[in-house]
Amino acid sequence: MFFCTETFDSSIFKGASIQFHDTETAEDEAAALEGLASVKRVWPNRLYDLPKDDIIWTGKNKDASIAHTAVKRQVANDSFSPHIMTQVDKLRAKGIIGKGIKIGVIDTGIDYEHPALGGCFGPGCLVSYGYDLVGDDYTGSNTPVPDNDPWDGCAGHGSHVSGIIAAQANEYGFTGAAPGVTLGAYRVFGCTGSAANDVLIEAYLRAFEDGSNIITASIGGPSGWSEDPWAVVVSRIVEAGVPCTVSAGNDGQYGLFYASTASNGKRVTSVASVDNVVTPTLLIDSSFSVDNGKEETFGYVVGDPFAWANVSLPLWAPSFNITDPATGCNAYPADTPDLSGYIVLIRRGTCTFVQKAQNAAAHGAKYIMFYNNVGGATGPSVTDVAEILAVTTRATGEAWVASLAAGSKVVLTMTDPETAPVS
Repeated sequence: MFFCTETFDSSIFKGASIQFHDTETAEDEAAALEGLASVKRVWPNRLYDLPKDDIIWTGKNKDASIAHTAVKRQVANDSFSPHIMTQVDKLRAKGIIGKGIKIGVIDTGIDYEHPALGGCFGPGCLVSYGYDLVGDDYTGSNTPVPDNDPWDGCAGHGSHVSGIIAAQANEYGFTGAAPGVTLGAYRVFGCTGSAANDVLIEAYLRAFEDGSNIITASIGGPSGWSEDPWAVVVSRIVEAGVPCTVSAGNDGQYGLFYASTASNGKRVTSVASVDNVVTPTLLIDSSFSVDNGKEETFGYVVGDPFAWANVSLPLWAPSFNITDPATGCNAYPADTPDLSGYIVLIRRGTCTFVQKAQNAAAHGAKYIMFYNNVGGATGPSVTDVAEILAVTTRATGEAWVASLAAGSKVVLTMTDPETAPVS
């Protein structure tokens, strides 16, 4: 016995999603179904996992309004390295920003409340149409509970993809590849779990019938076979004149037949990624002064823990040798002062952050800042030691050490990372 959970009656695809009551006899019943004259094909309803992303930072809640001049500058004078790598900047130079194009995004939904994603949902908004096909509690193996609101409230992947496509001008100085488009959000994942083929097929059919000019999905699993039902539907949509892009996956090292469904569909555009030539780093702004002189701004990456709010203390360094790869790795001398009234400035290298923090903590240190031994910045964690950490750029750290070596007093005034400006 079986019951029908979904029917498809589209010019692109006609069919039904069937669930069997008894899994032990399901294979035989499926074979019997396939033998019916009215049935052209039977496929298993395959599951695709929620994309495994790592959310590092989501921005801060700031005013969504941005001056027209700033918008114009970001769009016309595109210096964003991914856009230069993919030649989006050449389209910008010709004034091409996707105006009038509707793009359907099939994913975890879109956080349309985010200022860079328009701040609203519906006609006149960046995210102007779409549908939640599943609800928060859907896992791929239970019954979807759809509604009309495709907000991405618990996953984030669809919002990330939408930002790549169409992020609006913002205080961080970048925009999406085509900020002039309008987006449709089709949510096919709950907060955890997977999405099934029947849900993905329904999402593509909806996006097609809602008038999307392009449909994209960064979803999939290894297959390589264009006969998969999802791939069949996407291929037919492409043949009907709507380009579709689907992620090839992150497993290219396994070979040709590990490409993700439905990126393997006929005439479907299979897309992948490359590493950015520039590693973007968002630095939290604070200030410092030398010998009570003019305050200057510096940027750092916050570590963990990060109770930097309202901290204003002088720097102290265990060594003035900026080439020593093992600064802070050994126990400090017995005549080391009480470090509770300082921010301890330590060069990164050789031993672990935790070991360096333990050696400083042995003399009362509460606040530690590492300066990098290579270009760039990173945020360490020493929660086991309970010190407060941050990492600043190599150039700034070395300049501070030079000032200390010259006998100057360097005072850092730290702004709360939760409210500080970011550059």
